[in-house]
Amino acid sequence: MPSFSAPFLIILALATQSFAAPAAIPNSYNEASNLVDNYIAKRFDDGQYHWTESSTAATSTLSPPLYTYGGPLNSTSILPTGSVVPKLSDTGKATRVTITATATAPSVTSTRLSQPISSATSSSPTSSSAAGVSTTGTVTEKDFSGDGGNGWPTIDQWLSFDDLWARNVKEMGSCYAAPGTVAQAPTTDDEKTDILASIKDVAQETGVDDRYILATILQESSGCVRAGTTLSPGAEISNPGLMQDHNGTHTCHDKPAPCPKDTITGMLMDGTNGTLGLPGGGDGLKQTLAQAVTLGAKDGSAQAAYWSSRIYNSGSYDGKKALEDPSLGATADYCDKIANRLIGWVG
Repeated sequence: MPSFSAPFLIILALATQSFAAPAAIPNSYNEASNLVDNYIAKRFDDGQYHWTESSTAATSTLSPPLYTYGGPLNSTSILPTGSVVPKLSDTGKATRVTITATATAPSVTSTRLSQPISSATSSSPTSSSAAGVSTTGTVTEKDFSGDGGNGWPTIDQWLSFDDLWARNVKEMGSCYAAPGTVAQAPTTDDEKTDILASIKDVAQETGVDDRYILATILQESSGCVRAGTTLSPGAEISNPGLMQDHNGTHTCHDKPAPCPKDTITGMLMDGTNGTLGLPGGGDGLKQTLAQAVTLGAKDGSAQAAYWSSRIYNSGSYDGKKALEDPSLGATADYCDKIANRLIGWVG
């Protein structure tokens, strides 16, 4: 039996207790070292973020349990950049996503956080830059709660795309660097111009409202073209790019300016049209909008967009719970933030 240092044995003891079945005592230093390495890799995804798990009660959960992060940690911060990191909730801790099974109505589970299903074709709400109202002055953030219907902004209360862009373009694009990671260069004016053009191109191709695409970009990455890739631990689903999409292949993280326009367009296409054609791919806004209609939201309505955002963020929605219900997991106020952005709130 080889001899090991006391700290090494402590870590080894923890490692052997972390598996479902008792581990055999290693017969060599290499075996023991590999066991410890596996334990550390299992507990720390990026070597920097030391996180703890917390779970909410549920009768049924996704298998394996997933983690998600649907946007800024608060209204003024943006996605971390740096190495692949666990997807964070508003509390700053990784939160286990739990999906409660219901007996009265089926729920729709998005392939953004689960195995791929058939691609949906609905394009609601449709792209329309000319639609929407125009207003001046600062819009104060409002508190929206419930099912996205009564009391929530309707389509005709959304600002025009041009107005939304003008309100956000100056502030968008700051890139937060997590402690211990390399600071990312902010989005340049030329890159913002390419984001604008790419939104138009993707909206035209997919039929998804350009305002809705913009609001999702702002919520997911604050428009940072070099946003870091977040990770759903256990499921091995990465969420890269401007829309933190499902296992997409386009990112400019850790790359100098300029981020190529083709890459920017690819990020937006992955987040809007989905990545179902890729290995381990999943849904984009086009598919989650179709799922919202399947659940009972009116095609082309604002409510369909809010339900779609719930599915995009947490992976599932049953069409009955309040959109901020914590049992849905992920970011509780995600849909509220999307609605506020669509009526001109900047944050």
